[in-house]
Amino acid sequence: MLTIQVNTMNKIALLIQELIKYNHGDKKRIGHALKVHSYAKTIAILEKVNEYDLFNLESAAILHDIGIKVCEEKYNSANGKLQEKEGPAVAREILESLDYKVYFTGAKFVYENANRTVQDNELMIAIKE
Repeated sequence: MLTIQVNTMNKIALLIQELIKYNHGDKKRIGHALKVHSYAKTIAILEKVNEYDLFNLESAAILHDIGIKVCEEKYNSANGKLQEKEGPAVAREILESLDYKVYFTGAKFVYENANRTVQDNELMIAIKE
C-alpha cells in the first residue's frame, strides 16, 4: 500500500510540474489549477474516496482547464466547448509523457479502472501498470 501511495504522489507532483511548464509560469492559470486540485482532493479525502479514484480525480482536477491556452491561441477564446475539443490532445500528450495509461477511441477517452473499463465524454485516466 505504501508503494502505491508513493508512486501516485510522485506522479501527481510530476503532473503539477508539467502543468507549470506548459503554462510557462502563468500564475493565474497555475494558481487556479492548484486550487481546484486542492479542493477536489480535500473533498475526496473527506468523502473517503479510495486511493485509485483519488489519483484519477487529482489528475483530472490538475488538467481540467488544460485546453484554454491552445483555444486562446487558435480561436482567441476560452469557450468551454472549444476546450472540450482542443484539451484532450494536450492532456493526452502530457499524460503519456508521464507514463499514464490513456486510450483514445473516436471522440472518447477510455481508461481501465480495477477490472472495469469506463468510457465517458470526459478525459479519464489511469496509472500505467
